Amino acid sequence: ALQHQRVPPTLHLTEPEPCAPGVEHVGLEHAACAAGRPLRAALSNSFGFGGMNASLLLGRVEPQ
Repeated sequence: ALQHQRVPPTLHLTEPEPCAPGVEHVGLEHAACAAGRPLRAALSNSFGFGGMNASLLLGRVEPQ
């Protein structure tokens, strides 16, 4: 997502909740980056059996 600047769509999202302020749902028709804003970070969550959970936050390095 960070490399290609595309947000992957939410799997099986057919009817987004209209009353969720500040949440931008990504359907198949809106898989490009929302509102032309560049992606700066991505979060990946993994949940396993027995409470083995991990989250990985990746950030984009800006050239100086």
